[in-house]
Parts: sequence; structure tokens; C-alpha cells
Amino acid sequence: MTVAEPMIRLVGLTKRFVLHAQGAVELGVLDDLSLDVARGECVALDGPSGAGKSTLLRTVYANYKADAGQVWVRHDGALVDLATAPSARCSNCGAARSAISASSCTSSRACRP
Repeated sequence: MTVAEPMIRLVGLTKRFVLHAQGAVELGVLDDLSLDVARGECVALDGPSGAGKSTLLRTVYANYKADAGQVWVRHDGALVDLATAPSARCSNCGAARSAISASSCTSSRACRP
């Protein structure tokens, strides 16, 4: 793996929630979000309450299913798309957590979802 290859790659990530008890109102939380995170890079998610920080992490961890886009996480040297992988693949490999804690921080930046 070269330095240029990301540990995490988000492409066109979109996540919406439907409030069924409020007339099926849709909340667009993530809209076409793209982001690469390199090995050893620290990324701080910054924003006010409700900006989508937790939704982004839960989607990367595959706790939430993305409505659109791809969540690529490097696992065992290959990128795995957790947005489309079967749920057994997601729960067995721990890929997202492995990629997020892959190494100590060598650089950092802030990101707003």
C-alpha cells in the first residue's frame, strides 16, 4: 500500500431519515459527501448539534445504511465497500474500526459534514 492510497474513502455519501410520526418528513443529513482519509491522518469532525457528525461515523461503521454512495474501508490490504457489503461481511471483519485506528496520527485536519 502506498501513502496515496486511502484507509477510508467516502464517495457521494447520502443519508436521509424519514420522520414517520410527522407526516413522513425527510431530513437530509448527509448529501453527496466525499472524503479520503490517509493512513495515520487524524480528521476532526466539527459542527453544531445536528450537523451529521454522528450519522457520518455510524454510516462508516455500517451501523446506518447509506441511501446512496460508497463507504470504502481498507481491510487486509483491500478496499471493502461497507455500503454494499453483505451484513455478515461488515460484522465479521471490523474493517471500519480497524481503518479508523490503523496508526497514530501523523497529520490532522478538520472536516465539516
